Amino acid sequence: MWLLNILSLQLCSFELRQAPQFAILSHTWGKEEVTFQDLTERPNDRNKLGWKKILGMCALCRTMGLDWVWIDTCCIDKSSSAELSEAINSMFAYYNLSEFCIAYLEDVPPDIHLPHDEIGGEKSSSAFRESRWFTRGWTLQELIAPKRVYFHARDWSVIGEKASLIHILHSITLVDPKVLGEPLMRRHCCIAERMSWASRRETTRPEDEAYSLMGIFSVHMPLLYGEGGKRAFLRLQQEILKESTDHSLFTWTAMSKMHFEEPSETTNSVLAYADWGGLLAYSTREFAHCNKVRTRYLNGKIDREPYEMTNMGLRISLPTIELNESVYLAILDCSSSDQEKAYLGIWLLQNNHKRTDGKGFLRLIHRKPVNVKVERLDTVLGDTLDVVAQLPGDCVREVKIRMMFIEESRVREVRTEKSD
Repeated sequence: MWLLNILSLQLCSFELRQAPQFAILSHTWGKEEVTFQDLTERPNDRNKLGWKKILGMCALCRTMGLDWVWIDTCCIDKSSSAELSEAINSMFAYYNLSEFCIAYLEDVPPDIHLPHDEIGGEKSSSAFRESRWFTRGWTLQELIAPKRVYFHARDWSVIGEKASLIHILHSITLVDPKVLGEPLMRRHCCIAERMSWASRRETTRPEDEAYSLMGIFSVHMPLLYGEGGKRAFLRLQQEILKESTDHSLFTWTAMSKMHFEEPSETTNSVLAYADWGGLLAYSTREFAHCNKVRTRYLNGKIDREPYEMTNMGLRISLPTIELNESVYLAILDCSSSDQEKAYLGIWLLQNNHKRTDGKGFLRLIHRKPVNVKVERLDTVLGDTLDVVAQLPGDCVREVKIRMMFIEESRVREVRTEKSD
């Protein structure tokens, strides 16, 4: 990694584990940011607006006794795709291993006073709550990863420290307070809950919606700028699948007003992406309602049946209820925190025209997961089975396990005309 010396303003390369103590800057990018090339090729040209931010960070670190800083705008040689990929895959570690992180909120005026108690936190300054810093995709991991985060206003005056602002930060970001206190606690939050933290954030480059979450989920993958945000997000989920059997990954709901467009090369119209994800979502925005999702364990077992991506889709075993000849309710091993005694189920439509070695299903993507009550039933032979009660009239059906391939189900034919 490259670190910037606060006295000489020169860059020096270190191995991460052998690097000296350093501070790290979290900020939102603006006009004329200082780049790696500005520091290495044009060190005496300080006309860019971004120099004010660089010098402000260095001056602050000098008062705090550190000689080295890491700043994403100028400490990555973005002309090297290999270095850029390594830095982004290591970004969570950079923030986690820093001595402290300075969150510079350039749009927050000086003299902001935030109460530190839970009640007061709800009534604190709107300028802090409405800062652009809380809307950006990359700043989510920059909030979670460091052990210490100090928030500073436009004039570099101190607003407060993460440890004393946990309640207001939770109310703004929805991130679990335990995670704000200890980054490792994120692993105790289910996939859907973590996705929901990012669901209202934006990134300049569409692929960064996925890339900015690699550290949150402790996965790594190559960067392919140009692949599009949707494909990058599908790849992220596939990497998560390799490490986890957490069913909450499937609790998203497609939003009816949301579609993914790309310009047509032959016409002036805009065509919606015609692609498929099956049980996988297209965007973090489809997890917006998932902050209350929690994992459960069917029959009290911690280990779940493994599943895998194949060339025909996701191959997975799930308990299902056959509602009619073609519609099924698949039971996921998770629930909502306000309905802890029920499991979440997703709607599936059997594809009778698809030949597979299992059963082919299409997901009814615009139907939200539903609560499914699971009860105990003793059989004549003395065994205990799980039965499911669902739908009006408490329709009770025995749970059956089916091997299924979740197939392409996200083709959207949306056409609009571009304005000249």
